[in-house]
Amino acid sequence: MLSCTPYGYVIAAREGWVWSPPTTYAPVFIPAQMVRSDPALLGSAAYFTKIDLSPAGGAELEAVKEIAFAGMDGPQNFTGYRLDVNSYLDRSLRLYFLEDGHSRWGIWCPHDICDRSTLFMIMDMSKPPA
Repeated sequence: MLSCTPYGYVIAAREGWVWSPPTTYAPVFIPAQMVRSDPALLGSAAYFTKIDLSPAGGAELEAVKEIAFAGMDGPQNFTGYRLDVNSYLDRSLRLYFLEDGHSRWGIWCPHDICDRSTLFMIMDMSKPPA
């Protein structure tokens, strides 16, 4: 979901969904300002110049899965999507979204380097647990 906040545009989970790291409740979102702390009150002046979501597969997807799920048990039959965004300051970010039919994950890959510490869960909280 794309929203304009007092700090600029952000991409975040759609209503009823949560993006959060596995061991905490710290909502994940993608800010157009692309800063880690102390964002400025820029409103709509902080925007994205590119938002591109495309399927990921082959060696690209295998490399991301290897980083994201190294040491985890179970099948890893994930399909994936790559999200590339650019900001008004000509900064860019890449994320991957992975789904296997039972679970959904995302991982940040700044400068095209994925880091397992940035892995986050994607949870549909709009439905009661099964």
